[in-house]
Amino acid sequence: MFDAKKLYDDIGSIFEASDQEVIDIQSDFMERLEIVSVVAGDKPSFYDFCERPGRAELFQEISARLQVEGVTCGFNQVDVHHRYRPLKLAYLEHAKLVETRSAEKFSIFWFTKDSALAGIYRNGEVYRHTDTKMLAYPSCCSAWHFDAFFARPMEAFCDVYLKQEAPMAIASFLETWNSSPGWFLPRSFFTAALFRSNFKFPFVPHFACPRCIADPESTTAQQNAQFSALGQALDPVRHAQVIDWTRGLDRRVRDIVDHWRDEVAIEARDLGLNTLASEAVARHSRYLLGSLGLSR
Repeated sequence: MFDAKKLYDDIGSIFEASDQEVIDIQSDFMERLEIVSVVAGDKPSFYDFCERPGRAELFQEISARLQVEGVTCGFNQVDVHHRYRPLKLAYLEHAKLVETRSAEKFSIFWFTKDSALAGIYRNGEVYRHTDTKMLAYPSCCSAWHFDAFFARPMEAFCDVYLKQEAPMAIASFLETWNSSPGWFLPRSFFTAALFRSNFKFPFVPHFACPRCIADPESTTAQQNAQFSALGQALDPVRHAQVIDWTRGLDRRVRDIVDHWRDEVAIEARDLGLNTLASEAVARHSRYLLGSLGLSR
């Protein structure tokens, strides 16, 4: 019979031994709870990035434990970005450049009890499938995350540099571009969206979209309640620590939003943009705040 507490404690000891690899207490707790949820059959699969050697070693140890639990797991280099909508770019060559660069592959550790999903991970075709299918994230949050954190920054970048009359800068920049979310426009905006999600829903592994944040009956709200109950049952001390960690995040969100124009001015100055390009950065930043649900 599956013993959730024993599994949680077993993997917890591995996480504790690799505390230097922890992103933050909330992310660490959710990784542990997701692993338990997959083994319990309540979540279709789990994957995480292991570009750093320490993270790879952590998941190597976990994979040894998970084999005992009848879970299929492994490592692979995959493109994880599912394209939820076409990019709106001015020139076809820009679209081709962005598409080529955005297909970058990342080292991930994955595990699942679903043989069909295991095949997707092994074949490296994660990008062909939605996060709802692979990870049980709400479809609204997944589509919103792609739009706000991935597509809009790309579209803004190409538009801004056309206004800068430096279209060659697009090709040059993309040659060394790392496709992490929020790579263009003020990074603090994306941080604010993360903080707001963590403040509202400390016990979900995904970023909550504005619709879910506004709806107390949303799918994200339901998942937050389920993970919270699991976390409280398995580790009430850490559960309380995560709640304490979120205190004050709403104030940090307000500080960022209240000074968004300053952030945009700093961005334009650091990029050395001309007047038209600076105005484009401000416009796209304002649109981004609206998409993130942070507009005043």
